[in-house]
Order: sequence, then C-alpha cells, then structure tokens
Amino acid sequence: WAALGAWALPSRGHSVSKVYTFGQPRVGDTVFQRAFEERTAGVPFFRVTRSDDPFVYSPQHLVHVGTHVAYEGDVSRGYVLCTDPATYPVCTTDMPTSKVNILTVRCSMPQNCGHFLYLHSKKIGLMSAASCTGQLGLSKRSALRKAPASRGVAAQHP
Repeated sequence: WAALGAWALPSRGHSVSKVYTFGQPRVGDTVFQRAFEERTAGVPFFRVTRSDDPFVYSPQHLVHVGTHVAYEGDVSRGYVLCTDPATYPVCTTDMPTSKVNILTVRCSMPQNCGHFLYLHSKKIGLMSAASCTGQLGLSKRSALRKAPASRGVAAQHP
C-alpha cells in the first residue's frame, strides 16, 4: 500500500516528495498513525476518497493517515479538503456496516463500484491490471522498478 511505501522507502534511500492515494483503506493503529506522521512530516500526503467506495471505511479497527480529500461521488461534484470532518458529511471516515455491505455488493459489477471509478472521467476503462499497460506493453510496475531512486514517488492504491 502507498502509505506503507511512503513509510519504508526513505529508510531504503529513496526520496518521497509527495503521495496521492486513491481508495486507500485504513492502514494502522493510533501508534502507527503518530509514528507515520512523525516520519513523513514535510511530505504532502493526500488520501483521495469517494463516498461510494466501500474499501475506505475498513478495516474498522484501524485508522487513516494523510490529508483527506473527499469526493461525494463523480469528480463533477467537486471535492472537499477535510480539515474539519464535522463540517462536511462527505468527510466522514465511518459508515454503518449495513451501508458498507451494500456498497461492497455493488462492487460485484466494477462499473458500479466507487473503488474502481477514481479518475474515471480522465481515463479509459476501469482501474484493473488490464488498464495498467502502456503502448510498449510494459506494466506500470515494471516501469516504476526502472525509475531512478532520486525521483519523487506518487503512489496509488491498486
């Protein structure tokens, strides 16, 4: 996951200048959250979510990291920078299990699943392994492995 990469890469000699995640689930407990914030201080970390993505609400016993950027759904509705979640309902990090279950069932058809629709108006096809190949047939993962270590990393949850 991108948050864990942002945590680990600097200790392995890589430079992380900015991180964007899309549909990131909760990644750690409150101890990890504090340690993460200390280790990544000064690195802009944006956690982009859609209210119709069931995976951003789980697992419920863990917490989120990063600055929350929330979309009600499609990007045409605009986003909210969640500095005060109480002000904007779309910024909530909790949802009743019954609603998460309904959203999860919708994911049986990817075209109806918010988790697969990030950047949908800017790309062709759903987010899947098939959409991650370039004109040369190289996967994004193999291209990233060949990138120089000094470059900044913008990560995305698959």
